[in-house]
Amino acid sequence: TIWYTIFGILAASAFVAETFVRDTNNRIESLILSTPIRKSNYLTTRFLAAFGITLLAFSSYIPGMLLGTLMPGLNPFALGAFRPEAYAASYILFVLPNLFLVSAIAFAFASRTRSIIITYAGAIVLVMLYLVSLLMVGVDVIDFELYRIWAMLDPFGFYAFEENTLTWTVFQHNTLMPSLGGTLIWNRILWVFIALAGWFWSYRSYSMKVMESRVKTKCRDVAVLRLPTEQDKREIPNHSPNSRYSPRQETPQLLFQQWIHRTWFEVNSVLRGKAFILLTGFGLISLVVAAMGTRSFNYSNTRTDILIHSANIYLEYILFAIIVVYSGELVWRDRQLRLQAVVDATPVSNATLLLSKLTALFAIITINLLLAMAVMVGYQAINGYYYFQFDLYFKMLFIEHGPYFYLTAILAIFTQVVTRHKYAGMALVVLISLSQIPLDALGLYHNLFRFAATNDIEYSLMNSYGHLLTGHLWYTLYWAIGGAILMLLAYIIYPRGTFDKSLVKDWKRAWRNTGKGIKRFLVALVLMFAGVGGWIGYNTTVVNEYQPPGKEETAAQIERRFKKYENLPMPVVTNTRLNIELYPDKRYFSANGEYTLENQTNSPIREIHLLTFINLKLDEVKYPGAKLREAHPKWGYYIYDLEKPLMPGQKQTMQFVT
Repeated sequence: TIWYTIFGILAASAFVAETFVRDTNNRIESLILSTPIRKSNYLTTRFLAAFGITLLAFSSYIPGMLLGTLMPGLNPFALGAFRPEAYAASYILFVLPNLFLVSAIAFAFASRTRSIIITYAGAIVLVMLYLVSLLMVGVDVIDFELYRIWAMLDPFGFYAFEENTLTWTVFQHNTLMPSLGGTLIWNRILWVFIALAGWFWSYRSYSMKVMESRVKTKCRDVAVLRLPTEQDKREIPNHSPNSRYSPRQETPQLLFQQWIHRTWFEVNSVLRGKAFILLTGFGLISLVVAAMGTRSFNYSNTRTDILIHSANIYLEYILFAIIVVYSGELVWRDRQLRLQAVVDATPVSNATLLLSKLTALFAIITINLLLAMAVMVGYQAINGYYYFQFDLYFKMLFIEHGPYFYLTAILAIFTQVVTRHKYAGMALVVLISLSQIPLDALGLYHNLFRFAATNDIEYSLMNSYGHLLTGHLWYTLYWAIGGAILMLLAYIIYPRGTFDKSLVKDWKRAWRNTGKGIKRFLVALVLMFAGVGGWIGYNTTVVNEYQPPGKEETAAQIERRFKKYENLPMPVVTNTRLNIELYPDKRYFSANGEYTLENQTNSPIREIHLLTFINLKLDEVKYPGAKLREAHPKWGYYIYDLEKPLMPGQKQTMQFVT
């Protein structure tokens, strides 16, 4: 429920903000405000109606989750018992307060600025606060002393809720209901109060007057939107006012010039916007906190790889939201400003229009990644760490993490074009990004099915990325080809002029008007996509054994399968000696170890249970008089019977080889 509300803040902001921005965009605000309507009726009614629609839309998650449990093919270990009190608690403590908070913030920004992009920026700031809470509470090492303080900073109540479950096992999370008092209640009261205070402040300061337009249009901004001149018509063969611009009329030089001018216009309009300045300012603060949050990682210091790992926690939420928001703004800005007729009449191809918008998104992504690098380098310098690994910064930001964001930008542009609706396109991107949840439930873990997914790679001081980078680059190539296919399809069906009510008819007409060269190129890309995907599938499922990454589900299965042994007396490891030989080139290790076991219970121990890593080959176990009774290598669980019981207070040595 918490993740649902976090990713739904953009939709909730749109519901509320649109009620105030719509009048301005449709040029009817002066007409409405000239009527004898009271401010209380105008604002309160609109806000309550928008909040009610938002609540109604988000309430569908309850029947959706119930229906999801009935889907065929689900892993039975991933499902728990039906607990109506859990649904009720999540709705009352999370859905209602969080949606009211987001709606109040959206109301405050939209009523003051009449700008939906600035309203989105305000909603994204809430997610930044959540991430600040995450980093200050602790990622690997929990800050128990200040936990409640930082949990109160979380606007969504996630860490206040987690306070009582920090030591729970996976099985306990699936079967028990945590306490709903203490920090959680105070957190909910605090943020509801903040929402009410923000709403009343906005209500009191709202003026029932038309806002003066502060938009200043410069000549160079509209130069790229000019109608074709006589010189243009002479340069373009067979030009007529009613002809559709064809790729055959394009020349590389003309395309490049149009792309440069149009891209500059798109990037310039984004960088000068108040929303981008607001997001950049709060982004700087969040990145500084992300750098400070590295203290909560294991083996924490100001090393480059640890700082980038912390920064990515910020980027994967905030940068994703920025991409989704700006994709809608870039694609639909001309139509919102009623300039689409002018743009569509200009001799600018679909390729130029699409690539300029995509380049602008790429520029936003690159600026954020460079901003993260600048903040982290500055943090290192302040802390006296001058070993700046700029090559590693580039690898981690632009090769390891960057492809996901650039591919998401491609997907965001495509969804805007294919849906022909701003909010539907944004929702589709979020839906695809969350598709890993139902894919996990259906057992489809392979990255070939998950958009922009690559294999998990981690930088190591010992051997950098090792052999893992090769697999990452193959997946990146696979999804890059997929992204090229999406952009080519968007180029083909890109709408110009008025829309047909039937999308299918428009798509068929666009396909008929597409040249044979474009179609051949599309077929070639599809074949390349299938070929690279087949090669990856062959290497990951045939040449090598594929291991699904469902760690939590596996842990839950192990707990449920062997829970019957939970209360048996077991020895404690009091001393360890381990000799490990690493073979990085061959990707394996061997270990010879010795444990000193002590019976610290009051009962004799007649059997020993060993739990190892899954798929770890346990070659030999030496314990005086121990006999293997059960072996479960799939789960890494082994049971040995002892010929002579280990008595209370007694110690014994166990040797093993893996």
